[in-house]
Amino acid sequence: MIPTIHQAILLGFKRIYIPPIEISLFAQAADVELIRMPDMPSLLSHLAGKTSLFDEDLTLLTPETFYEDTEKVPHVCFSAIRGHEEAKRALLLAAAGGHHVLMSGPPGCGKSLLANAFHTILPDLAHDEMLEVYSIYQLAKQARSLSERPPFRSPHHSSSEGAIIGGGRFPKPGEMSLAHRGVLFLDELGHFPRRVIDTLRQPLESGFAVVNRVEGSDQFPAAINLIAATNPCPCGYYGSHEKYCTCGDKARLKYMQKITGPILDRVDFVLEMKNQGVLAQSTAVTSDELRMLTTVSRTRQRVRYGANYTNAIVPIKLFEDKTTFSPAQLARIETVSFQEKLSSRATMKILRLARTISDVADEDHVTDAAIDEALGWKISASQTHRSLMR
Repeated sequence: MIPTIHQAILLGFKRIYIPPIEISLFAQAADVELIRMPDMPSLLSHLAGKTSLFDEDLTLLTPETFYEDTEKVPHVCFSAIRGHEEAKRALLLAAAGGHHVLMSGPPGCGKSLLANAFHTILPDLAHDEMLEVYSIYQLAKQARSLSERPPFRSPHHSSSEGAIIGGGRFPKPGEMSLAHRGVLFLDELGHFPRRVIDTLRQPLESGFAVVNRVEGSDQFPAAINLIAATNPCPCGYYGSHEKYCTCGDKARLKYMQKITGPILDRVDFVLEMKNQGVLAQSTAVTSDELRMLTTVSRTRQRVRYGANYTNAIVPIKLFEDKTTFSPAQLARIETVSFQEKLSSRATMKILRLARTISDVADEDHVTDAAIDEALGWKISASQTHRSLMR
C-alpha cells in the first residue's frame, strides 16, 4: 500500500481514498488529500453524496513495517584507514556527485575496507528519498526499516542477471534498485559473468533499471553509487611487489576483458591500489566531517537542477543549461581528449566530474583547478586500464 500511495502522489493525484491505515509517513506531501475509508459501502455512499468519511472515528491499522538493523555490514570510519589518500579523495568526490569507482589491486590491499567506509560519508536520505527507497523494498518484499541512511548492497559474484537488474514472471526490483540512493558494491568484479557486468551499462547512465517482458516493460529507480573491486588477475598478484603472479597472459587478459570499454566509459575513477604498511599515516578527517561536505554538495546540485539529480546522472540538456565552461576550459578538455583518444561519453564525464569538484570546494562556477583535477582522474583511469590490459 505504501508504494502505491507514494506513486499516486508522484503522479499528481490530489485526492486518494485509502484503507484506515497510519499515514503519518505522508504528512509532508503537499496539496494531497488522503481520505481513509472503513469499507467499500461507506466509500460508495460517500461518493454518492449521502455520507461523509471526513469525521469518521476509525481504528487505524499500522502498516506492516520491518524494523530491523539495516547496518548489517560493519562500516568503518575514514579516519581509521591508513594511507590510500588518493582513493579517499576519489571516494569523497564519488559520494558528492554520484560517480562510480573501480578499484584494482592485490588481495588484502584495502579495497573492501574502503568500500565499506564509503557508505559512512554518503548524506542522509531526505524524507521523499526515504519513502522512495522504502517503497522499493516493499515491492521486492525485502526487509528494511524506515531508515534515513542510504542502503548498502553487496551481492555475491554468483548472482544472476535477473538478481542484479530485476526480473521474474511479475518483475520485481533487483539489487541495483535495492541500492537506489545508496551503494552497490560489487566485490570480485572479474568473477561476475560478463553478461551480468554488461547489464550495468544503461542503469549507470540513466539511473533507471528497465526490465523487459512479453507483457511489457517495467522501470525501477536505480540511481546508485557503484563501487567495484577486482583483482588484476585470477591469482590476484599481477604487478605486485610482494608475490609473483602465476597467471599466464591469456588467462589474465580473459579475466580483465570481462570489464569492457563501455563499462569503463561510465566509471569516473579507476584506482590502482597498493598494499599499505602499518606505518602509513591515517587521515585525521572523520566520516562525519566528510558527510557534511557531501551533504552540502548534494544540496547544491538539487537546488541547481530543481530536481533530485546528481551531477553524474542529470540529463545532458539540463546539465548544459545550468553549468557553463569558458572557451579556454573547453579547448583544454578537447585537446586532452584527442591526445588520450577518449570517447565523447568520457569527455562528458570530465565535465560532470569538474562540476562535482567545484561543488565540493563550494564554488559557484567551475574553476580551472577543477578542470585540471578532473582531467588528471580521467587520464589516470585510462592509463591504469591500459596497464592492466597489457
